[in-house]
Amino acid sequence: QETGSLVHTLDVVPQAELAALLDREGLRLRPGVMRISYAQPCRFHGSFAPHLVVQTDHGPVTVLILPHGPTRTAIERIHVSGFDEVIVPAPRGVLVAVGRGAAVETVAQTALHALQYAS
Repeated sequence: QETGSLVHTLDVVPQAELAALLDREGLRLRPGVMRISYAQPCRFHGSFAPHLVVQTDHGPVTVLILPHGPTRTAIERIHVSGFDEVIVPAPRGVLVAVGRGAAVETVAQTALHALQYAS
């Protein structure tokens, strides 16, 4: 629904704005690990979830952090309509990365390792 967010850009979200969004879900992100150009709360299956767009050398990747989603034990890879998607188990719920021609699994793993989940 937010396809306009998945664009290549040099813009970055201010650190304070990103921190405020993530803090609502008890999350923190180590600064400087990823270049995030978009950060908004999005309604996903009845809950709000942080929606980020990470800029990579191979194009933008959407990252949805779904701390209220069902837990998983294995990584799921999906390819639909030219988009690659990966669903990765997280300490709470899952993390989803979606992109076209980008290393979505690498971005997902980087995001997962950069996120800190509060208890």
